[in-house]
Amino acid sequence: MLHPRRPAKQAEKTEAEKTGTDHVFLLDLVRCYAAIVFEILLSIPRRARIIAAGYPMHVILRGIDRAAVFFEDDDRQFFLDHLVAVAAEESVAVHAYVLMTNHLHLLMTAARDDGVSAVMKRVGQRDVQHVNRTYGRTGGLFEGRFRSSLIEADTYLLACQRYIELNPVRASMVSVPGDYRWSSHRANALGRQDSVVTPHPL
Repeated sequence: MLHPRRPAKQAEKTEAEKTGTDHVFLLDLVRCYAAIVFEILLSIPRRARIIAAGYPMHVILRGIDRAAVFFEDDDRQFFLDHLVAVAAEESVAVHAYVLMTNHLHLLMTAARDDGVSAVMKRVGQRDVQHVNRTYGRTGGLFEGRFRSSLIEADTYLLACQRYIELNPVRASMVSVPGDYRWSSHRANALGRQDSVVTPHPL
């Protein structure tokens, strides 16, 4: 007795096996390409900073996972005191600043190409030591390297300064920037003495 449907079933099974084999092949191919791309990405060096002596630079430094980096006013004062000392040693002028809870902004001009990086490295390391010692914590405090942008136009310099000093208002910490103690607004806008600030010669 003949069974005419058996060859059809056998052919259907063979086609399914073929399809499954194709899927495995494609998956292996994707994995191979992914491994190649990953190796290429690992071999690419970090993007170099654009730095130039004599040009202002807007610097942003954030806490890890946007966690707090300043816990008390004493922490902010410690940071500023050390910033003043290190900036003078590295020939870096600070034109504007604001210390928020989990990040900070600085507007600086260096006399040397490596001036800003030297200041941020020294100040950051000292601040981490201070916070860890004061609050009995360990590990890092800041989110990797600081971010920075070079400012080439004088018009953008003033806009950047205002942006920095208006941070507390945007964060609803104060209603007017002059009410926030830990920024350069009082020096730049109201002419008050601030040992941190060196006005930019526009």
